[in-house]
Amino acid sequence: MPNKIKVILILVAIVAVFSVYKLTQYVHKIANESSTYQDGSALANSDNDSDQDGLTNREESYWNTDFQNPDTDGDGFLDGEEVASGHDPSKPGPDDAIVSAKNLTEKSSALLVSGLAEGSLKVSSIKFDKSIDSVVDDLFYQSTINYQKTTLNNLVTEPIVTIGSDQKSVQEYLKKMNSVLALFWLDDLKGFINVLNIFQELDKTQNYKDPKFKDSIDNEVARFENQIKQLETIPTPSNWIDVHGQLVLKMQSMAKNYLLFKNIGDDPMQGTISYITLSREFTEDLPALLNLYVLKK
Repeated sequence: MPNKIKVILILVAIVAVFSVYKLTQYVHKIANESSTYQDGSALANSDNDSDQDGLTNREESYWNTDFQNPDTDGDGFLDGEEVASGHDPSKPGPDDAIVSAKNLTEKSSALLVSGLAEGSLKVSSIKFDKSIDSVVDDLFYQSTINYQKTTLNNLVTEPIVTIGSDQKSVQEYLKKMNSVLALFWLDDLKGFINVLNIFQELDKTQNYKDPKFKDSIDNEVARFENQIKQLETIPTPSNWIDVHGQLVLKMQSMAKNYLLFKNIGDDPMQGTISYITLSREFTEDLPALLNLYVLKK
């Protein structure tokens, strides 16, 4: 593994331990709900805000703003107000919009370094536990934004066709779904194992941007997109719409996490979290949904 990635992973390890569980819970939630968040929301509050601009001293370090000047770029808006509205507080407008998706590894490194410099992330600090929680919240929030900003370019979602819930319709639906899902599951699992085998080989070459790895993931994303399209064409009884919809959303979530995992060479932390989430989706979430069909077969 390249030294740069090793150093970064060591630096963020303390945050990763605390964040993975919270993040996977959260991604699971948004994959099954229509939760929305405002891009560019201010980081979590702590006790120190010397200039009373809405950003803590530690957050000022991250945004590269002056912790003693409430309006660093002099454009008439408080630094905290700019962050909350999705603008860079260190850069005067009009071209100061914040790009929502961020490199999670770089952000975690910046937060840790600024927290150590400010003192709240030192183990001896009475604010250590609170600061760790704040960093974790910042990171899993940003990772959620990264997830939401990840798009499946070749997929145009269509409404699911609803049919009656009489016994005949339900039996025909379950028969069709069991046949389709058996093939889906086998192909998807083989594909995931293939991706993992290729990824393990990267330790030998130390090239986490190997086209072979990226191509293998692109193939799996394309497979998921095609499967989702097929699922959306299957007429679904009204009393199965909820489960059917959850299955479609879960497969969309897995495809997105594949794409985030693909960029692990550029963003080790986001890639690692997405890999962990994807593994859980393969071993727990998707089987749980498939079992609903098996039990009713």
